[in-house]
Amino acid sequence: MLSSCAFIQAGKPALVYAAGTAGNSPANNAITGHIYITAGNTTTQLTSKAGDYDCVSAVCLEGKTYIVFVRYENRCNTIVVKEGIPSGQETALTAAGKFFNPQLAIRGNELAVVWENRENGGSFLEYSTIETGNFFVTGPRLITPQDQRCYCPSLVHDNDRLVLGYEKFDGARYILEFRSLAPGQDDFSHPVTAGMPAGNDTSVTLFAAQGEVYFAWENSSPIDTDYTWVEQHTGTTLTFPAFGHGWRIRGSIGVGKLTGQELTVQLIEYPNGENALQREESCGQPQVFIVHNTLFLLYMKHSKGNVWGTRLELYTGNGFEETAMPLVLCTERTAPSMVIENNTLHMAVKQDDAACGLVSYRLPAADSGARFSAVKPYVQMPSVQPVRGTIALNGERYNLYWGDLHMHSNISLCSRHPRFHCSEVYDKHRFSRDVGMLDFDLLTDHDMMNNIEWQATRKAAHLADTPGSYVSYVGYEWTATAPNYRYHPYGHYNVLYLDDGPLYRIDDGWHDLNKLWAALEPGRALTIPHHPGEGLWCMDWNYFSPEFEQLVEIFQVRGSYEYDQCRMHPELYGRTTTKNNSIQTGLQKGYRFGFTSGGEHEGVGITGVYAKELTREGIFEALYSRRVFGSTIPNVFIDFRVDGVIFGSVNNHSGPHTMEIAVKGSSPLSSVVLVMPDTEHRITTDDKNEYHYNGPAPFAKTPEWVYLRVEFRDGNTAWTSPVFFDLA
Repeated sequence: MLSSCAFIQAGKPALVYAAGTAGNSPANNAITGHIYITAGNTTTQLTSKAGDYDCVSAVCLEGKTYIVFVRYENRCNTIVVKEGIPSGQETALTAAGKFFNPQLAIRGNELAVVWENRENGGSFLEYSTIETGNFFVTGPRLITPQDQRCYCPSLVHDNDRLVLGYEKFDGARYILEFRSLAPGQDDFSHPVTAGMPAGNDTSVTLFAAQGEVYFAWENSSPIDTDYTWVEQHTGTTLTFPAFGHGWRIRGSIGVGKLTGQELTVQLIEYPNGENALQREESCGQPQVFIVHNTLFLLYMKHSKGNVWGTRLELYTGNGFEETAMPLVLCTERTAPSMVIENNTLHMAVKQDDAACGLVSYRLPAADSGARFSAVKPYVQMPSVQPVRGTIALNGERYNLYWGDLHMHSNISLCSRHPRFHCSEVYDKHRFSRDVGMLDFDLLTDHDMMNNIEWQATRKAAHLADTPGSYVSYVGYEWTATAPNYRYHPYGHYNVLYLDDGPLYRIDDGWHDLNKLWAALEPGRALTIPHHPGEGLWCMDWNYFSPEFEQLVEIFQVRGSYEYDQCRMHPELYGRTTTKNNSIQTGLQKGYRFGFTSGGEHEGVGITGVYAKELTREGIFEALYSRRVFGSTIPNVFIDFRVDGVIFGSVNNHSGPHTMEIAVKGSSPLSSVVLVMPDTEHRITTDDKNEYHYNGPAPFAKTPEWVYLRVEFRDGNTAWTSPVFFDLA
């Protein structure tokens, strides 16, 4: 994960990049690196102190090079600007905090820097100006309101003004906004909007040429309204929602331009009459530029070997057509930094974790003749909020929070697939918070990740974690089963740390589950197994830890593992299973654990918890206490108790038993089912949206455990953790 910026220095292409290495011991994974500049055949180290540097941006003004970058230290980011020589002046533009994605541009004889400020749970844009002679900093000044969520600024200078593009979350999806800063003004203009009618508009880039500003962006959708499964036995179509961190494969790319002082938005017209470029591959991260009246589009596409490649197309009368530029392969789905020199495209390419270089391609010529047309007014889409609620327990109030404890990014090879892709690790948490409307998450990429990727995972979680607003945990997926695997097939376990912890890789000698549990600290870590009855990657129920295995995932994208041939079992959707290895198999062995529901790639499962506060400690206490339920939707409130003992807890009452049930959903219920060993008690709810009961329990003999399954008429389902009984 290497950050770079290509630019023109003294009429020639140059490259500034941040690179480093990470320790290879479980306890030492911090990145130590530097910022370098390469001009011609010479590479120079610009920073004197080794550290974790990222998000570099560079320009050349009056013969001097200036760079801006992020320095990460003590779980905080600081924005720094520096002259591009080892002994050059350097100053911090921000204090240490949650600052991201600085963009540097020339404004007259000054520099302007725009960045994100994610303090206090928001995400707004600020900017400062720097006088290059004395390095005097003015600002920061606010660009967007502090109560908005704006991200990923792209900044260019267009003659005598600055033009800014960025993503804004409007409460339901991401859209694009653009502003300008005229000469002599201190405040950016009011925003204009652009984008496609639906989906999420992201990854906007700008290019100024010939007195106009061109822009490109990608549009993709979480797998929600169009992600359906059809039960082969009943023919029932089930639509499962996704919560923002899984993206469908079909990508659209938009290209437009901004004209006039008012930034009038126009989109390119394709021969089919559409304003979007459709591609079957997992395409995105586009960049547009124009050279000698030829319009070019550079973007990322999925390639063989689960990697990404850069494709270059040019616009002709028949639309965009691929050029002869060879595919440049990348391991990250991130747009390469590029710069144009005369008729040559220069792109930054990662050579290894510690070096970066430029590749060049001579651009062909063609008269694009591209036509642009005015866009339709932006229409805000309705926002569907998760169900919220509180319960009283032992005289205290507990809030219902929603989260996902099983998510992948593009670090995991299983996420880089011709049929789907996930987001990069840096975007995962904000997608989940915004589009998914989650309250907490755990990113669980597989333990095969390298040290740089592990450090990026830890860093992203710490920066996303904002007590009282959003909780993000550090963790990974301990992966101890695979076809023809050389170690014992224990299963797949998501390791969750209360605060932080090491990466214990299978291939580094941590392939014994008991050894893993012995290395973890009780009360500060969880190991959550998933898809227990999967055909190839099942778990081994002969191993169980009451200290670390308080939870097991009951449902995810493969289906439900409640019991063999259960409602929504994986075989209905073309998956293979291992018989007698379900959730109920573990319960029948006498193990005590609660239920979660996870998203994995596509994001089709969600977990509800009742916690006192939205902090790492508050959510962890709820997870450890099993005050948790799994669901296919976030639109349900459940409170289930036996003798006043809430689900997940141990009941010491001998009977007769009483029972309290409170269920409220946003769609009609079909049944509320009490599930006990070897039996079920079904309650018909008459298609109402809620059900309440307070009275005698419908079992004469005390069971070992009982949990509630809530079935909706539309096929969605939720499962509470069991109430366990102490029969001794």
